[in-house]
Amino acid sequence: MTRLPLVLALVAACPSPVEPTPPPPVDPAGVPVAESARGDVVEATFPLYGHGALTLEALRGKVVVVDLFSPHEDDWFEQHAAWRSLRAERAADLEVITVAMAVDDTRTVALWDSEPPSHPLGWDPQGALALRLGVSELPALLVYDRQGRLAASGSDRDAALRVATELLATP
Repeated sequence: MTRLPLVLALVAACPSPVEPTPPPPVDPAGVPVAESARGDVVEATFPLYGHGALTLEALRGKVVVVDLFSPHEDDWFEQHAAWRSLRAERAADLEVITVAMAVDDTRTVALWDSEPPSHPLGWDPQGALALRLGVSELPALLVYDRQGRLAASGSDRDAALRVATELLATP
């Protein structure tokens, strides 16, 4: 019975619980928003699969869609048919960059080698680019206007396609 004061003293000495980190901002559709605010001009360099790099600055004048994905998405290649089609029509005005968060997945590498997409393939196996862009979940689609400003972000590929199509309709 003499232990009760000791237990109470120890409990009272414990620090208060740590408050959890608030979730990232959410857009009206309920989709996580990239850390950059809409309208911000973003600078980023995308390491490309195979070799080289591509910068957002070099793509000024084009609408740019960045699709960061996990190579474990089973339907990734099927979902990109719309990007391939739109890019075939508007290659002078649109760039799509798909960024794998890991390239050690042999299935993805084999598909990229056998059926390469019509657009640049980036990779970010350590997540440095995703961190720089403020991405909090996958898939993450970032759409930039012709001046390099973030126009939309989220995880819905159809919504990103709509935004990109709207941006392409305005000179």
